[in-house]
Amino acid sequence: MKNPPFKLLIATALLLGAGVCLPAQTATKTTSAERDFALMTGALKLREDLTAAVAGGRETPVAAIARLKASATSSGLNLPGEANLALAAIDVGHRLIALHQPAEAEEFFKAAEGALVAAAKLADASNLEKVRYLQQLASIRAEYLGAPAQAKADIEAAIALRPDDEGLRTTRRLIAGGNREIFREQSNR
Repeated sequence: MKNPPFKLLIATALLLGAGVCLPAQTATKTTSAERDFALMTGALKLREDLTAAVAGGRETPVAAIARLKASATSSGLNLPGEANLALAAIDVGHRLIALHQPAEAEEFFKAAEGALVAAAKLADASNLEKVRYLQQLASIRAEYLGAPAQAKADIEAAIALRPDDEGLRTTRRLIAGGNREIFREQSNR
């Protein structure tokens, strides 16, 4: 074929001009935002499914926590493994609390507690992440695990690392508000 027929050139130009691509031209690269979105929505779906399975009695909290641990990104965020598990477990715990399933939720908060302790130990003391892990740890220990003395120690450790952080002081006030006896006893020593 010497030259393509004139009609074929016109048809191709019209197709391309209308935004129709030939198969060889349809391959596009996935952007990092698209990958992040897919990762976050997949993690959200996993946590929704686990909550429904536990709340519906189709899965035990222990089995659901094992599934969270097996997921590399159960929180949907790019975090170290233990921190990833902790945030996902806290989310499922909150969801179960909202569904009036406190005993099942407690199992997720316990898993989050262990993961946050490990994440805080691994984090560099100068790192803001360590402070946030300690803050989360204090919050769940005070609110859901009935460990106000440990919660006080956690929030005090976080404040020692970032004494000017107003958010940490607010967390301390919230914890102290519901646990005045612990804060009073320990401040009198």
